[in-house]
Amino acid sequence: MTGKTRVAAAVPPIGLSTSSVFPENTERGFALAAELGYDGVELMVTADRVSQDATRLADMRLILHRLAGLPSGPRADLRRVAAVGHSLGGSTAAALMRVEPGVRAGVDMDGSIIGPAERRGVDRPFLVMSGWRGLDPSLRHFLAHSRGPRLALRFAGLEHLSFSDLPAIAPAAVGGRRAPSPRDIAPQRTYLRAFLDRFVRGRAAALLDGASSRAPVHVAYRRNCCAGP
Repeated sequence: MTGKTRVAAAVPPIGLSTSSVFPENTERGFALAAELGYDGVELMVTADRVSQDATRLADMRLILHRLAGLPSGPRADLRRVAAVGHSLGGSTAAALMRVEPGVRAGVDMDGSIIGPAERRGVDRPFLVMSGWRGLDPSLRHFLAHSRGPRLALRFAGLEHLSFSDLPAIAPAAVGGRRAPSPRDIAPQRTYLRAFLDRFVRGRAAALLDGASSRAPVHVAYRRNCCAGP
């Protein structure tokens, strides 16, 4: 994050149908993109979840280190970095926090935690956003073993894919017990922004102290969170 601009660096989701550099690593992906004159590269990883998490962690660390050397565009403030992930990406966000002390906060959007983070947690602020099913055992273990400020929210009526962009671009693909809507994204965005404002930008965020009256959002877990600075 810069003073006026939020810089987002993303690792694409698993299962993309377009071309990729798999099974080569991210470093080769960047090199190939430069050789071909592309301004981006897509990555695919293996079908095993543990291998996926390790590959994504390596990708995220590479991207994080590359942010300092971007040739043009907004300059990233590496003192204010958060890791945010949906599904398996949430586990990667936790894993990244364990090995990169410069990542100030993490967010898991409806994903299980696998690997060392489940057993050992993290020591900095972390937000879990879950759908109507609530917290699974891996998330409960992770939260119990973490030491930083922790907040877990359950969004009633939201499915796993409600935390993607599908409610806006392909609602029928979300599935679930009720008709999805682009409006499903608004409360997620509100809480995510409040969490990052509080723990990355150091701003007060009273919304985090309780559930919103504008959406069916319920606190599923809270420790050391989330009074203003």
